[in-house]
Amino acid sequence: MELIKRKKWVDFGKGISIFLVLLFHSEEYYSNGDFSLSFIFSFFRMPFFFFISGYLFTSDYKNFSIRRKLKQIFRGIVWTYLIFTSIIVIPKCISNGVPIINGVKDILLGWAAWFVAALGVAQLMFAVILCKVKNLKVIFGIILLYLIMGYYIKYIDIDKWPFHFEKSVLVVFYLGLGFFYRIYEYKLEKIINWKYLILAGFIYFSLVANEFLVIKTTYNVFWGGEYKNYPLFILYSLAGVLFMLLFVKCLKPLKMFCFIGANSLVFYYINGGTIKILRYIFNKVGLQELNLGYLGTLFMLFCSIACISVVVLFIRKYCPIVIGDKVAFNNFFGKRLNACKKESF
Repeated sequence: MELIKRKKWVDFGKGISIFLVLLFHSEEYYSNGDFSLSFIFSFFRMPFFFFISGYLFTSDYKNFSIRRKLKQIFRGIVWTYLIFTSIIVIPKCISNGVPIINGVKDILLGWAAWFVAALGVAQLMFAVILCKVKNLKVIFGIILLYLIMGYYIKYIDIDKWPFHFEKSVLVVFYLGLGFFYRIYEYKLEKIINWKYLILAGFIYFSLVANEFLVIKTTYNVFWGGEYKNYPLFILYSLAGVLFMLLFVKCLKPLKMFCFIGANSLVFYYINGGTIKILRYIFNKVGLQELNLGYLGTLFMLFCSIACISVVVLFIRKYCPIVIGDKVAFNNFFGKRLNACKKESF
């Protein structure tokens, strides 16, 4: 029963993170005014997803198998990255008005989907750490070094690196936090209640209000060109991660968010293209002329979610290997390997 409960809050949390990403994309591609709701959540929407990824990284670090983890990374991240970025490369380049060769270059350099590329590289780096080190104090020291390294890399060079390495080293830090939370989860259960949720929410939103009204210069390190007020971003993100952890563990999971969370990468890959297609349709039927303001942005958000949900259901039913489904993936490649072995004899 505990495993089922855990899976629900995990999918719930991942779903909220990706939902907030979709909200941000809706504001970017279909804005109906200057108002931005996604700014409030910008400091934790990706760090919390990375935190959950760290929580799921391994259930037994003492017997960690890097071979098994590499297979998971290939099936769940590398494979889906190659499949989806290749499918959308031509329409994406046409809509953005850039040569297709640029799109191919972005795929090969890991620039086509920064979030997935950075997550994959970070998981690879964290896997190496767990393979070589078993002492928890040393592991914690290493993830702190990665946090410092992320700032130093950006300090000496503000350009993006292949596979977003400059972001990946920061992702390792949040993976590590999720990893440690899983180890000490039961000791921390006493803080999982409404009292601490309200306190964490007050702290986070007070920090964001102070940023918005007073400081105004802290950059989100995952999409800013350079880092400003880096320590403040880390503080905001940690407060936000704590708030979200308490939020998803105190509230009853909502099915829509759990569905998004269970299919998070598909929603991430095709959301931008879906919004652009819907925007074209909305403009053709004159919907934008109604001047709905921010309600128009929210309408776009939920329309895109509905469309992507249909695509996800279709893929899961007819072609699950596309999303790296373990059974479909193993069956397909297992048959190919067996056929190759028979031919070799």
